[in-house]
Amino acid sequence: DEKIAKFLQRLLNEEIIPNLGLPEDYLHEYAESVLGRFRNPFIKHLLLAISLNSMTKFKTRILPQFLAYYDGRGAVPPLMSLALAALIRFYKAELDGRSYPVTDDKPFLDLYERLWASDVSTIEDARTVAEAVLGLEKHWGRDLLSVDGLLDKVSADLLAICTKGMPAVLEDYLG
Repeated sequence: DEKIAKFLQRLLNEEIIPNLGLPEDYLHEYAESVLGRFRNPFIKHLLLAISLNSMTKFKTRILPQFLAYYDGRGAVPPLMSLALAALIRFYKAELDGRSYPVTDDKPFLDLYERLWASDVSTIEDARTVAEAVLGLEKHWGRDLLSVDGLLDKVSADLLAICTKGMPAVLEDYLG
């Protein structure tokens, strides 16, 4: 998908690579090799298999870069925040009226089942869902509700994803 590829490229180049503290040439080369694997039509790794335990994957793989960006710039990284909102929406386990299986630890699945029992159609709805997820301090290892601007940003992105759809939201971000 061209929009996803463009999103990932920008995410890597603008928000992740600058915060890793390694030589940028090496990091850009590595990032391109990862993106190349996604583009390879001969690799048959199902996205649902990749999504296994996504809450922990986000915590261990993305959150450190998210916090480095925030701590270094004093601002919420827009693309990683959108990715977090998309992760939250993913756990609704439904797309276009069809359900799909989500695999994670039972407490996360139970939480999301409760949170997604109602549709998200207002900013208040989105904020309730985002606040519950960001408030999982024991999981995240940090109070994400204290990250200035994060709750508002994730709530707005989550509402946009739920009301406009991810392709339209990506279009808004990427132009």
